[in-house]
Amino acid sequence: MFHFEEEIDHVLRCPQCGEILGSGRVDKRFCSLACKNRWHNRQRLPNRDKEIQRVLRVLNRNREVLDKLLKLGLHCVDRPTLIHLGFNMNFFTSLQKSGRHQWIYTCLDIRYELTPTRIRNIAYLWEGAGSED
Repeated sequence: MFHFEEEIDHVLRCPQCGEILGSGRVDKRFCSLACKNRWHNRQRLPNRDKEIQRVLRVLNRNREVLDKLLKLGLHCVDRPTLIHLGFNMNFFTSLQKSGRHQWIYTCLDIRYELTPTRIRNIAYLWEGAGSED
């Protein structure tokens, strides 16, 4: 005997929008390419958000180190000291060429020059940037 209610339980639905899947391939999972893309993008969001938070933590740490140096009146520090303070040279928010072999890095609102042996010319991008702490 055919039971309609049992058949409804076996109907395949799109995991993104819940729409009933029509005809097509036997292994079809999504009702459309748009739903498929939305579903896969949503699955990746938690990992992407974690990575963004990790990068922001490193940038904020770098900014804190630079801010403390400026508050101590230091505008030039050797690399080993900087690394000991927790500064990560691989993270910055922008990079601009300043001369033939010189680059100006920025970490949020603080700029600096990086040489093979030290970081120098540490300064706020605008006057009064570090005074609100």
